[in-house]
Amino acid sequence: MYACFYMSGRFGLISSITEQGFYAYSDALVKVILGALMAVVRNTEYVGIIRRWWAAAASASADMDSLIRMAKVPVLSLDLTGSIVSWNANLESLTGLLVSEVKGKKLVDVAHDDNQEAIVEAMKVAKENASSAIEETS
Repeated sequence: MYACFYMSGRFGLISSITEQGFYAYSDALVKVILGALMAVVRNTEYVGIIRRWWAAAASASADMDSLIRMAKVPVLSLDLTGSIVSWNANLESLTGLLVSEVKGKKLVDVAHDDNQEAIVEAMKVAKENASSAIEETS
C-alpha cells in the first residue's frame, strides 16, 4: 500500500500533500489498531473471567426460575424495591391472580390490607441486610 502511494507521488499521479496525508493517517491508524490489539491481548484474561461470571449468573437465575416454577408450594420472588419478579402456579391457584397481573407490581399493592405493614417492615430489613452485604464485599 505504501509502495503504491510512493510511486503515485513520484510519478505525479497524486500531490505531495495527498501522499503525506496518507502516510500520516496510515501511521495513526496502525498505532490505534496496534493499541487496540494490545489491549485485547492484555485483557483477554479479564474478559474470560467476566464471561464465566456472566454464565454463572445466568445459570443461577435459570435454576432459581426453575425451582420457583416447579415448587409444590406457593413461591414468589421480589426485587429490593418490593416489586414482584416471579410468581408460581401454586400462588395463582391460591390467590386467583395470574403472574401477568402481578409481575412488576409492588407486593404491598397486591397483599391484603392487614399484611401491608408487615410487608413494609420486612422490606426495610431486607434492604438493610442487602446494603450491609454489599458493603462487606466492597
